[in-house]
Amino acid sequence: MANRPEPLPGGVAFSADGPQPVFKPHRISPNYSGGSISGRLLVIYFPLHE
Repeated sequence: MANRPEPLPGGVAFSADGPQPVFKPHRISPNYSGGSISGRLLVIYFPLHE
């Protein structure tokens, strides 16, 4: 279990205080913004087909 808040695609950060809505951009991980989601999937997807 990670102790630090982990932003999810739904915009909720889980912390010791429980799920908290993420409103501020700086709290949202770049990995979950825009096309970066597809980028993460492609990184996992392509090696399986090489």
